[in-house]
Amino acid sequence: MVPSANHTDLFDVDSLPADRSFLIAYSGGSDSTALLHFCAHHPKLQGRIRAIHVNHQLQAEADEWQQHAIRQCGLWQIPLLVERVTPVNASENAAREARQQVFATHVQSNECLLTAHHQQDQAETVLFRLMRGTGLKGMTGMAASHDWAGHRVIRPLLAVSKNTITDYLSANGLTWCDDPSNAENHYQRNQIRNQLLPVIQAQQPQVIDHIFATATRLAESLACLHRLLPDDNPLSLSRHQVDAAFLHHWLEKQGHAVFTAHQLNNFIASVQQAADHKTPTLEHERCRLVAWKQQLYLLKPVATPQTQTLSLNEPPDSSHFDLGPGGQVMLSRHLPIEQIEVAYQVPGQKLMLPCQAHHKTIKKLHQEANTPPWDKAVTPFLFINKRLVAHGDWVSAEWAEYLKQHNGQYTWHKASQIL
Repeated sequence: MVPSANHTDLFDVDSLPADRSFLIAYSGGSDSTALLHFCAHHPKLQGRIRAIHVNHQLQAEADEWQQHAIRQCGLWQIPLLVERVTPVNASENAAREARQQVFATHVQSNECLLTAHHQQDQAETVLFRLMRGTGLKGMTGMAASHDWAGHRVIRPLLAVSKNTITDYLSANGLTWCDDPSNAENHYQRNQIRNQLLPVIQAQQPQVIDHIFATATRLAESLACLHRLLPDDNPLSLSRHQVDAAFLHHWLEKQGHAVFTAHQLNNFIASVQQAADHKTPTLEHERCRLVAWKQQLYLLKPVATPQTQTLSLNEPPDSSHFDLGPGGQVMLSRHLPIEQIEVAYQVPGQKLMLPCQAHHKTIKKLHQEANTPPWDKAVTPFLFINKRLVAHGDWVSAEWAEYLKQHNGQYTWHKASQIL
C-alpha cells in the first residue's frame, strides 16, 4: 500500500458513491495531480481507482507529460490507461471532444469518472457563459455530478479553492506538468483567468467565492423551479400560461432543452394564431413539439415508416413482425397465406368492419377515434392480394371471418410517439 498523504481532507471521500470504483482523468497538471494523489493515498479508496491520461499531441511537451503520468502512476501504484488522440484541429473544443470520446470508451459500468475541476474553474465557467449570453441553467455553471454517456461524472473538487489545492501540492512535495497554452490569451477562457479575474480580484478579493456561491444558489433555484413545473406530457395549454420561458424550462426538465429562445417564441406565436384543426410543429433531430387540440406534445423525432412484405410461410407457427415506427404486428404463420404487404398513408381506402352494413373511409375511422395526426402517419395498411384487410386495429369483416375460420390471430401494437 502506498504511504499516507499529508493534508488528507482535500474533500470528503464519503461524498463519493460507496459501491463504485473510479476512473480519474489525469492530465499531469496541478489540479489532476492533487486529485489523483489524494485518492491514491486514501484508505477508503484503495483498489477502487484507475487513472486515464489522454495525449492530444498538440504540444511539443505532450510526450513528456505522458511519461510523467506513467512514472507517477507507477510510483503511486495506480493502474493507468494512456490514449493518444488526433483532434480534428488545435482548438479547445476539438481537444475536449477527443478527450471525452476516450473517456466514454474506457469508463466501465461500475465506475464513475472523476475530474479535477475546482472552485476557480467554476467561476471562470460562469463568467465565460455570462459574456457569451446564457440563461438560468448556464449561470449555474458546472454540476458537482451529472450523468453523461451512460455514466456518472463527479467533480469532487468543485467546492475546493485553488489555494487549497496549491497548499496540498506543497504539503506533499508533488510535481506536475505546466501547459504553456494556459498563458496564451487568444482563448477567451484564458483571458478570463489571466486578465479579467485578476482585475476583479483587485477590487473584490472574494469574487471567486461569491461567484461560486451565486452559481450554487441559482442551481438550487433551478431545482426548485423544476420541482414546481408539471411533469405532464402532453401539457395542457388551457391549464398553464405557456410562454417561451415556461416551455424552455419544461423541456429542460424533460431533458430536451434543444430549442433556442427565438425558435420557442416563434412556435408559441404560431400556436396562438393557429386554427383548431392545425398542428403547429417545432422539430429537432432529438425531438419534436406538436400542438394539437389545446395540448402540447413532446414527441420522438420524425421517423418515416417503410413499406415491407411480411412472409408467413416460414416457421414458427406465430411471430412478431417489427414495423419500426409503425409498431409491431403479430400474425399466425400457419395461415394459408404466403405474404402480406404493409404500406402507410395510402389515400382513398375504405373498410367494411365486422357487424356493420356499410364501408367506412379510413379518414372517417380516424376522425371518430380522434387519432392524433402523428399516429395516423404510422398506422399500417395491410393488404392481401391488393385488398385492404386491416388498418392498425381495424380489421375488415372478411378478414375477421377468415381468421376465425382458420383459428388465426392478428394483433397490432402501436408504437408510442410520446417521449
